[in-house]
Amino acid sequence: MKRRFYFYNRGVNKTWYVAILNPETGERLPARSTGTSDREKAEYLANKWYYEGVPEEKTADPRSVKELCSVDKILSDLKTVTLQNSDVHRFLRYFKDEGFINYVP
Repeated sequence: MKRRFYFYNRGVNKTWYVAILNPETGERLPARSTGTSDREKAEYLANKWYYEGVPEEKTADPRSVKELCSVDKILSDLKTVTLQNSDVHRFLRYFKDEGFINYVP
């Protein structure tokens, strides 16, 4: 069976963090705190997140692993291209149109 995530703990309370692996590339997605120092609870949450979606910090709506992988891919791809000012402006207009920002210079 393929590995789906990695665990590590940190901090004074030894809170467990989980880094879910992209099923297509095997690369780690950004780690998320499980909010628990109990390894069994952390493993339960990691499996739940993997199959049902990872909760977003500011909303109650979980995001699927596939969606998180897509966002991670976009960010990785951005690192491989040279952006022009006009490209950045197009991104900003998109974010404004979608309601993420209020102003585009």
